[in-house]
Formats: sequence, structure tokens, C-alpha cells
Amino acid sequence: MPSQALATFRQKVHQARDELLAAVRRAGLPDNSLAWLYFADSTTEAFPDGVTITYHQTASHGSYRYIVAERGKICRDDSSPNLHRFLYYPLQDITHYAACRYELDNRQANQDSRRIIFAKQWELLARIHPDYAARRQAEIDSILRQYPYQDDAV
Repeated sequence: MPSQALATFRQKVHQARDELLAAVRRAGLPDNSLAWLYFADSTTEAFPDGVTITYHQTASHGSYRYIVAERGKICRDDSSPNLHRFLYYPLQDITHYAACRYELDNRQANQDSRRIIFAKQWELLARIHPDYAARRQAEIDSILRQYPYQDDAV
């Protein structure tokens, strides 16, 4: 890979990391919320198990990629050429984990745990950007149409 292309690649990956860090701070989450993410520092297509954030440049355009691999197999590969749109993928997961931890500490007997998880996740995403909160709300609404809350379920 030419040195200019490698420099662009690294600049894009660092930009994604810096924007994610700023976003988790806006949500009031700790910096170590990014600890489980691997920010690729090379253009290799061999992704480690776990979650990798990378940038892929083709002749016509480039895209940020959010890759989840398990046992050497890619399970999820979300991408976008637009950094703002791309950041939703890792932020959706980061805020979901934080919301689940919050629910464990604030669990209500006889209440569907998703009530607290969804509300907390929406709150965190709204602190980051209203676009992300609106997008997640649409996903939550779709989930609840198919699988309504089940309070008092054992």
C-alpha cells in the first residue's frame, strides 16, 4: 500500500476513535467504554475475534466499517462512507451495554427489563445526538410491535 493511502487509512481510523470517545463523554459514560473495540492500525483483512473498527478505501470511495467476528468468522459487517451515520453502529452497542448494566442496578420486580434498558439507551443516545435517539426509537418501536412488553411474566 502506498504511504499516502496508509496515512489516509490511519487518519480515518483515528478520526473514528476520537469521535467515538467524544460521543461517549457527551453521554456521560467512562472512557473505558471503548476498551472492547479494536481500532485497526493496518489494512489487513484478517480480523481478530471481537469488534473491529476500520476504514476501507476502494478506487471510487471509502467506507468506515464496524466488524464483529467470532471464531474467525465475520458475523456482522456494517459500513458507511459517512462518519456520522457510521458512528451509530458502535454507539448503539456501547449504549446498549451501559443500559443493561443500569437495568441490573435498577431492576424492578414484575417489570419487563426492556422498559428500563430501552429508556436508558434512548436517554444516552439523545445526549450524543438526536439523530441517533430517533433512529433507535424507530428500532425499539419495531421490536415492541413484534414483541410487546410482558410485565408480570415469570
